[in-house]
Amino acid sequence: MKPKQFRAIELILQGKPDTAIARELEVDRSTIPRWRNSEEFRFELNQAREAMQEAFKERLFFLVQQSSTWSFTIPMAC
Repeated sequence: MKPKQFRAIELILQGKPDTAIARELEVDRSTIPRWRNSEEFRFELNQAREAMQEAFKERLFFLVQQSSTWSFTIPMAC
């Protein structure tokens, strides 16, 4: 895959629409859907999605673990 295709994957995962991706990468707007139809591109996109989901899970697990060790004090109104 080309560097622009990897950048397109990053932008897709950020939720950018195809037209904005094409504009940023300076490619024709029909290029992004064509890439999306490529088996190699879909494979890389799915790999990136899975890696992102795993990172989110790990971060969430860390935050939950951290929150269970915190103690909160609620100030009393006078």
